[in-house]
Amino acid sequence: MDLPGTGQPPNTGTPIEKRISLKTRDGERVSLDVNIADTNGRQSALEYLEHLDEAIRRKLGDTPVFAGFTAPDPFDQTRIEAIIVHIASFHDATFGTFNPRTSLPEDERNEFVELFLLACASVLEGRQIVIDLAKGRVNRDLSLD
Repeated sequence: MDLPGTGQPPNTGTPIEKRISLKTRDGERVSLDVNIADTNGRQSALEYLEHLDEAIRRKLGDTPVFAGFTAPDPFDQTRIEAIIVHIASFHDATFGTFNPRTSLPEDERNEFVELFLLACASVLEGRQIVIDLAKGRVNRDLSLD
């Protein structure tokens, strides 16, 4: 039995190599190469992203309608992509998080970027993933250029 949309059997023991990159509206780029050991972390990563999205929406005065009512579907790629673009866009516009010249302390910035990209790599299908904030979308198996 394959995991939906991945072509990967669950927990095969074979790590999945991925490269995830984020391109800001201003053209800044950050990337992370990861080896996803198995699919066990997918739900936790999605819950982390859901938490970030809900926190941002609350901060902006927009209470999520379905917050806390149902567990997030770990295979709804359209919804997952929308959440990721929303979180990244907010952090890019508000804090310049993905820009090396941000006002955030370097350790805090680096930790957030690494955790965020790792979570994204855990829930997004594909091996070459690009979160393109200028276009407001996620591309899979394409380069940044």
